[in-house]
Amino acid sequence: MPLPAFVRPGRHSTARDLMRVFAATVWVGEFLNLVFGWTVAGAISAVALCGFLVLSATRLDPFTRGGAIFLVFLGIVSVALGADPWRGLERLWMATLIASFLMMLVLLRCTIGAHPALEMIRRKFVAIDKGDRSGGIILVNHLLGSVLMVGVMSFFAPLIGDAPHEERRRAAELSIRGVALIIMWSPFTVGMATVTTSLTNVPFWQIASVGAVITLAAFLASLALGEIRLRPDALGKILVAVQPILLPLCGITIVILLLARVWDRPALAAATLLLLPFCLAWTRFMGPGTTKSVVHATFGSLDRLSSELTLFTLAIVLAGLILDIPALASVLHSLSERHLPLYPLIMAGGLLIGLVPVVGVHMIVPATIVLAIYQDIGTGSHVEELILAIHVLLGWCFGSLVGLGSLSLLTASTVYRIPRSQLVFGNNLAFLILLFAAVSLGGGLAFALAR
Repeated sequence: MPLPAFVRPGRHSTARDLMRVFAATVWVGEFLNLVFGWTVAGAISAVALCGFLVLSATRLDPFTRGGAIFLVFLGIVSVALGADPWRGLERLWMATLIASFLMMLVLLRCTIGAHPALEMIRRKFVAIDKGDRSGGIILVNHLLGSVLMVGVMSFFAPLIGDAPHEERRRAAELSIRGVALIIMWSPFTVGMATVTTSLTNVPFWQIASVGAVITLAAFLASLALGEIRLRPDALGKILVAVQPILLPLCGITIVILLLARVWDRPALAAATLLLLPFCLAWTRFMGPGTTKSVVHATFGSLDRLSSELTLFTLAIVLAGLILDIPALASVLHSLSERHLPLYPLIMAGGLLIGLVPVVGVHMIVPATIVLAIYQDIGTGSHVEELILAIHVLLGWCFGSLVGLGSLSLLTASTVYRIPRSQLVFGNNLAFLILLFAAVSLGGGLAFALAR
């Protein structure tokens, strides 16, 4: 049987081919572990993930390589300070689940990218009045970005073309904002996956519901203040255009939530199981040959997850090591016994997650550590964990909007041809400060009423 084009000798390097095979093995092993409870399959998945990371070490971009070296250094320091290396390796189960979820996201993105409705959405966007494009940009980037992520920017940026600098800068800011706010409610993001795998006592639908209300309030506030404009007729045209994509996504999201509730597992695990059959079934309605091309495109893209999987896996392992440092464990135990006001600490954790990326560190690092520390000092209250989840997601959103290592920021800067410094210190920074202040006030009130 002939090999697919992307694994034939001479087409790609052997290392990239092996990375794809390792990545696929991670998903298969995790799938078998989730469905049948085969711990051996889970162990194979962890070994395959380690193999993927080893092969990707020489293929990382300078920024990711620097971050990975820094995380490894912190891990070595943690072990030197008394942490048991096994405590870090124990957390690989979380890393393999997130890695498998990311691979299914690649499949979902390739599926959406092959949908014929994308061209219709582009035509509808061009047809609306230029005055409504500010609201249209943020809405379309938000709705489609829930799956396509930053890829939606490359899809719409050419429509702005060679517009004046100020118009391109504004479009870039709104595109970043639309994509960054997705983290507050979408199950198809790594940030939400990180939160739901750590705070298993809070159902995903509760986190997503609160996040969706915050997102809607932010959008309506921008409309009311005149920052963006989107008249009802233009809104209707956009919603009709995205309906062929949005409705199936809403349907699979509901099914994922139902399975997670019945199965009593995180929504992340349910998504890992369901997205493959969903995407394969969906592509059957997109025309002949679509299923095959989507599968080939997905498998051929698995090696491109090297940066994400490297940072996420190292951050997860590092969190386990840091919490096992005897001196730190003693400090956390002391804090827990003092019964300090917890809400200020939750706010501080959210700010930390948002501010650390400004110096180039990915949000997964502080988020993983903050969530792990909470498990040592928190009370386990349901409302408390829900408020923590929202602050972690808000901090992640903050980092996506202004972090130097943010993929959203880097992509917008490139496709709209705007210097990153202008996007970091532009209108989005003021938007974030107001949003964080409003959410913190609301969270503080909810926290006080719950006690």
